[in-house]
Amino acid sequence: MSGILSDTKLTPSQSEYVQTIETSSQTLLLLINDILDLSKIESGNLVLAPSECRVREVAYDTISIVLAKAATSGWH
Repeated sequence: MSGILSDTKLTPSQSEYVQTIETSSQTLLLLINDILDLSKIESGNLVLAPSECRVREVAYDTISIVLAKAATSGWH
């Protein structure tokens, strides 16, 4: 739904909010997958597979979320 919303005419502020929604939803999905992986570890059914990681992208997304929260709290 956020992808559909981002295809509409938005103000810069609204676009930033939609980007935060998309980033947060991706982060939430990763968290859920990590929790599922923990349950697999505990049950002995985890299979490891190599995957690519973009550290800069992860760091940028994390900083974007933190800065948005800091801006709304009045922190400078």
